[in-house]
Amino acid sequence: MRFYLIFLIVTLCGPAASALAAQLKFSAGIAQTGALGGQTGGDLRVGLEPPLLPVGLFAGADYFLANCSDDCSLWGYRVGGVLRTGTPLFRPYLSAGWVVRKMDVGGQDSERDGLAVGAGVRVGAGFSVYGEVTREFLGGPLNKWVVRVGLGL
Repeated sequence: MRFYLIFLIVTLCGPAASALAAQLKFSAGIAQTGALGGQTGGDLRVGLEPPLLPVGLFAGADYFLANCSDDCSLWGYRVGGVLRTGTPLFRPYLSAGWVVRKMDVGGQDSERDGLAVGAGVRVGAGFSVYGEVTREFLGGPLNKWVVRVGLGL
């Protein structure tokens, strides 16, 4: 009886899980920001992009390799949506979301969050290259542009 129940669950959930997995997009790249005098770091992102809709969702994280005279660090995460257009090989998009940045300078921790808007392009089907420019509205020293380039699946 247990075998039949497992078979039924796999039979019913397998195609749904496969369809969802086909809509997931993974990206990794390099990020650059003017915060703390200019920092370069890594960017990771996962997105949900339904094939027949021009909209999608994403979540991502950045960690910047701090280059400060004081002991410092800068990292953050973001969630949001994209409005995309174009062909499967060339897809420009607009993005908007909420970003949280954590900064530590000389033992002083601070956290800011706010709106981020951007524009980018993804080139290639399946394996792709992307570039994006985002403006983060966090106030103070974190109210900066962030540029990202990388590769995605």
